[in-house]
Amino acid sequence: MLYTLFLFVNLSYLHLFSYPPLIQGSNITLSKKPIITCNDQTIAANSNFVDGCEGVVNLKASAAKSQDCNKGELLHWAVWIDTNDDGILDVEYSSQLPRDDNNLMDDTNGNGLPDAYIPPTFDGQVVEIPAFKAKLTGVKNKVQWKVIDGCGNEAICTTIYEVIDKRIPTTYCVSLTSTNSQYGFAEIYSIDLNKGSYDNCTKENELLFTFDEEHPVLSKIHSEHYFKDKGLEATELEFFEGIAQKWIPAYRSSCKRYFDSTKVKMSVWDKNFNTDYCLIDMTMIQICAAILSGNITNTKNAPIKNVNIKINGNFTGFPISKNVDSSYYFPILEIGEYNIEPFKSDDYTAGITTMDLFLLQNHLSGKKKLNTPDQLIAADVNGDGFVNNSDYFELKKLVLGMIEKFSNNTSWVFIPKSYVFPDPTNPSFAPRSLTIEVNHNMRNLDFIGIKIGDLDGSALHKLQGTDNPKK
Repeated sequence: MLYTLFLFVNLSYLHLFSYPPLIQGSNITLSKKPIITCNDQTIAANSNFVDGCEGVVNLKASAAKSQDCNKGELLHWAVWIDTNDDGILDVEYSSQLPRDDNNLMDDTNGNGLPDAYIPPTFDGQVVEIPAFKAKLTGVKNKVQWKVIDGCGNEAICTTIYEVIDKRIPTTYCVSLTSTNSQYGFAEIYSIDLNKGSYDNCTKENELLFTFDEEHPVLSKIHSEHYFKDKGLEATELEFFEGIAQKWIPAYRSSCKRYFDSTKVKMSVWDKNFNTDYCLIDMTMIQICAAILSGNITNTKNAPIKNVNIKINGNFTGFPISKNVDSSYYFPILEIGEYNIEPFKSDDYTAGITTMDLFLLQNHLSGKKKLNTPDQLIAADVNGDGFVNNSDYFELKKLVLGMIEKFSNNTSWVFIPKSYVFPDPTNPSFAPRSLTIEVNHNMRNLDFIGIKIGDLDGSALHKLQGTDNPKK
């Protein structure tokens, strides 16, 4: 009879330490469960470039037995570690193993897991897993704790531990830099301002460099692109204006345009996107009297490329002109009055379809009037200052392929962006150039381009490299 009881107790004890650790349908009366305390842990990573950045893990938990259980003083433990939280158990610690089993290379209890002994604890005492090193992988790890009191009651607690890198890079940058500005701006690469920055978990040749604590779009980190703020996409035009940065992955750096002497903030990023910065005084040395600059877009703010910009002035060497892609910069050596005039006359048929004929016909018949200055300018196909049947017939010839260009008009006209139409219903007198008095750097001398004949604005899609919208 005593032998039978002893066998029952031992089998039950083994069952209590099986996995998963729940007792259901037992025929014995259980008191209340012990109270187990365990907490998630984050472990700071330290430098180890030979084996990878790693941290020392110290896993702890504690338990207090129920006041209803008066059998035995010790609380027995079983702990399972699931590295990377992939559902596969990797290591087991147990109070039921031999006391001298401290070798995680063997499987003493034969359940297929490397195991080692941990001692039982008294009421309220902390149980501690022997410290071990874990690499910085960016993946969380799961730990399941089970404690059993002398009455056979058990409690379970699940925790997560993670090795993380939260240490910011140590930044060093040049203290002072100067740059010559022939075009009114300087394009500066952030990495060129670096002077020995380093990090605890990222090699120096893997650090990333930007300006102003802004970083590239993370999904595009391996390709060139424009960005601003913390990972927002930006446009080429914003880069030209000095608002955004351009990311060059081969250089591990962004570049940015600066237009004046200023303090430059060089930001250094490690692989885990911890960051710090240092400040550099940058002096812009201008080697001309003034800079004229601006942007050329359509009414939807899309950049217009391959535009000829002519600048004229009553000075030696003028007029001058050059082809630009949506932004222009002209250094001038003398102050005085200048005239800026964009010109573009290629691809007359871009954006022009039968829909434009339909819109013009509705306007002429009074069925639906064109009501914006850009539409009315675009409808003046023959450039005589009026919108009438002559414009309709000339546009129709272009659509049918009977002519390749307009008889008395360019494919684009450009209006100074600063111009305010006194009568939006009669925009034909809007200026096609900008005359200014120059005695200092003048930026934002912008122009709006209007595609002649394109009444529905579909040339915008051609500019952006997309198909025309459905008509």
